[in-house]
Amino acid sequence: LPVVNTMHPSSIDSAINSVRVHAFSPGGQALWNADYAGPENAASAVAIVADELGGAVVAGTITTKDRAIELLVVRFTAVGAVAWHRGFGGSDGGSIDDASDIVLQGGEIYVAGTLNGQTEAGSDGFLARLGMDGSVAWHVLFDAGSGSAERFRALAVDAAGGAYAVGESTMDGERSDTLIAAFSPQGALRWSHRTPAAFATQNRYWDIELDAAGKPHVAGAASVASGSTAAIYDSFATDGRLLRHEAYTGPAGEAQARALGVDSGGNVYLAGTFSAASTGFDAMTLRYDQDQLFSDGFGAGH
Repeated sequence: LPVVNTMHPSSIDSAINSVRVHAFSPGGQALWNADYAGPENAASAVAIVADELGGAVVAGTITTKDRAIELLVVRFTAVGAVAWHRGFGGSDGGSIDDASDIVLQGGEIYVAGTLNGQTEAGSDGFLARLGMDGSVAWHVLFDAGSGSAERFRALAVDAAGGAYAVGESTMDGERSDTLIAAFSPQGALRWSHRTPAAFATQNRYWDIELDAAGKPHVAGAASVASGSTAAIYDSFATDGRLLRHEAYTGPAGEAQARALGVDSGGNVYLAGTFSAASTGFDAMTLRYDQDQLFSDGFGAGH
């Protein structure tokens, strides 16, 4: 399989913003480059996954002919041609809708993000499952109700096609709670869990990964005391029970975890930043096993 690199908006010229994808062989040889700018020459991307045929599927945003900004899914073939593209938008044509993550599992494409303008609070978590031909099996919106605004930031899919999306739920415009929502392979909501913020802070989950048993492990950031922010690690049973909650504030009381990985032994690794009193913000790594926390910080302060 070719290796498809992570991409970002690429300016072809001063008037065009395009999704640009580069494909490489396992040995590093460049295979093809491709661009997709959309009908208004304004497209961008935040996530990519390589398919089994040598192509790639990309998620991001696109500006449509009526100037709406929609969530975008576009598939490139093994030679870099655009096979199809799909846009998903909220009911408010002036809103900004965007994708955050994309997963390929069992020959199906799952994409998570945020759609705006659907409820009075302004945004809902969005999740869709598509076939490799671009057909939409289902798409759902997650709204916690009571004037809340939700955003999905990361996605994981189990072997049976069940999906887990994580992010935040904002209740009053200033305070947000961490959020995880579990969906069946058919798109039905199975359960959700919110951890209320203790202070007027923006708490959120940033990343999720499943272990070998299909249990979700989640990383993020939350306020644990007035003026103190922790990198948090939570694990859940597949039925939604919170199994473990850990918080790490670092040497100066401020840390956050942005990425997470689980090895074959069930050990969990977090990456992010913490505040060091003498050097400013440094890169951070954490490891959690069954009964101990190992932590380390490295990198130049800035």
